[in-house]
Amino acid sequence: MKMHWTIGSAVALGALVASSAVHAACDVKNGKALYDADCAKCHGKTGDGDGKLGRSLEHKPTNFNDKAKLAADDELTKSIRGGSKAIGKSGDMDGFPKYTDEQIADVIGYLKTLAK
Repeated sequence: MKMHWTIGSAVALGALVASSAVHAACDVKNGKALYDADCAKCHGKTGDGDGKLGRSLEHKPTNFNDKAKLAADDELTKSIRGGSKAIGKSGDMDGFPKYTDEQIADVIGYLKTLAK
């Protein structure tokens, strides 16, 4: 059987490999430090979505303990960089455009340690 590759499937495969490689090499300790500094106040110290500031929001922050609610890496990247509006949600969460790609990968790597 002959395999036919389209440009789209090659790009998707490349993105998957790149994403896996980035997250395999991420610095979870740095991701936790960034999360604690910028995310925990809304998403909670343990990622349960019940941070002190998050409790006052109209839309409850994502519970990262629930693996089913942990978005795909590209969606997490968009929301970290551009805020919740960047993924079509409420806009309660501001983005962190100051984060580098490596820092975002570190945060996502840490988030994955919270999921059960």
